[in-house]
Amino acid sequence: MVKQMNFTGVLLATALSGATAGALKTGFETTKPSEIRELKTNAGTWSAEVGHAEVTAKFHYAGKQCLHIYGGKERRVEFTPAADIKLPGKLVFQAERWTSRSPFAFRVEEKVAGKWVEIFNGDRAVVVGRPFKSRVSIPLLRNPERLRFTCTSPERSGILIDDVALIPASLQKIAGITVEDVQVPVLVGLETNPLLRVRVETTGAIKPITLIEAAAMLSGNISPNDLAAVQWLTSGSSANFGAAKPFGESLSGKTGPVIFKGNTLLLEGANYFWLSVKLSDRADIDRTISAACSYLKFSDGK
Repeated sequence: MVKQMNFTGVLLATALSGATAGALKTGFETTKPSEIRELKTNAGTWSAEVGHAEVTAKFHYAGKQCLHIYGGKERRVEFTPAADIKLPGKLVFQAERWTSRSPFAFRVEEKVAGKWVEIFNGDRAVVVGRPFKSRVSIPLLRNPERLRFTCTSPERSGILIDDVALIPASLQKIAGITVEDVQVPVLVGLETNPLLRVRVETTGAIKPITLIEAAAMLSGNISPNDLAAVQWLTSGSSANFGAAKPFGESLSGKTGPVIFKGNTLLLEGANYFWLSVKLSDRADIDRTISAACSYLKFSDGK
């Protein structure tokens, strides 16, 4: 095993608002934890029948509280937006399935001309795991009169929802970039060994930006003979390295500055990239490797 010593930090220090100006948003922070019958927030009004949902302080994505739709058959919450937004827009929120046990069904519907129309099926999209691993983004082509969230799950379970926002159309912008070290061993025999995870946060979806180049620095007392390959990878909106795919071509083993060229369209929200190496069969396991992200280059010239 080669010892990994990573240099990480913030490449662009910008507040991450999570939503653009003009958005209707709520994190369920303005009320005391309690069962919901009717709840008014900045985003709009939430309503539910007895025994269907609550605001809880036991779990949260951001802030200190979130919405909990109870376990059971077809537990529902309805939401009436406080105002219209500029279209095309979208409904976004963080979600977490309470348990992996069956059954589980989660749907979002929009009321149109007095009828409920399904706009999202989250049976597979919403997964178990904290903190709120599932980011849901639903396109809106018209301003909804009312929205309905319905969940069927085992008793005493349910679904957690936080940071709900109706976001108007806006040009995509980069809100922040952070570099994080990855605390895993670097092992001989593995095709990939992540050294750094780079998170690019964006807002807006109109005219999406593309990452076209990434530069990194490999140092330490490791030698080029210890490295078989160096790669820059992308996993889209997933923070899981297992979902990562190559960005451009991998480079032959070398230390010092490395530059990767590729073409990856950024999604709205979090985008994850990784610096990874493959050790050669003759790598000296007593050596160390250090890594840093030097810069990223985007299609908007920034």
